[in-house]
Amino acid sequence: AYASFLDDAGVEAKGLTPIAPWLNQIRELKSRAGYAALEGEAARNGVTGLFAGFVTQDDRHTDVYITALGQAGLGMPDRDMYLLSEPHMLELKAAYLDHLTKMLTLAGETNAAARAKAILDFETKIAKASWTREDVSDATKTYNKMSLAQLQKLAPGFDWARYLRTRGAGANQLLVAEPSAFKSIAALAAGAPLQVLRDQLIVQSLDNYADVLPKAIADENFAFYGTKLNGTPENQPRWKRAVDFTTNILTD
Repeated sequence: AYASFLDDAGVEAKGLTPIAPWLNQIRELKSRAGYAALEGEAARNGVTGLFAGFVTQDDRHTDVYITALGQAGLGMPDRDMYLLSEPHMLELKAAYLDHLTKMLTLAGETNAAARAKAILDFETKIAKASWTREDVSDATKTYNKMSLAQLQKLAPGFDWARYLRTRGAGANQLLVAEPSAFKSIAALAAGAPLQVLRDQLIVQSLDNYADVLPKAIADENFAFYGTKLNGTPENQPRWKRAVDFTTNILTD
């Protein structure tokens, strides 16, 4: 793994070939019926999508493990970055739109600028529906245990059973952190054009795997998430990133 990560020439020679089957699977989504399963498979591949999920101890019954789900669907780390009109936030939003455009272009997509704007508009709607950071950190508000049937009733329009089955999650009981957000995000997904849903997953996938994809993608990912968002002027040397990559594999 370490040697493969360091093989710059090999990575560049392969281009997008290693991730092409997954990107093509996304592009081949032709009906809304298959979207929940695609989101579930994305989650298994490490791409969060619209909803985050993990297995954890039940906070009120610590001898029991349970599947917990949380709001997601945003490419920027906080809803305020989409919603506030302060100059710095507007600058970040413009930079994110540029990032979306560049990633779609690097993926080989056409009409990238218009499609990037559609992703940004979709995510802005998600941001409006998302809970604030203060509410998300409230352990009482975010403890909402429900059955799969209750979740489906709460947030119709998204096939929760298929989503959870595809991502390999147990579904007898669930912890849903932000119920009102789930209801709204599921409705937004049900009403969004399939092209937007596909494009969002394409960009999320490239950003998730940027470090092991060609330099142009890795550099663009770092330019936005490393430099623009966090103020880090330069990425770590590749050998240090290779150490982190290998260590993470061994400890997962």
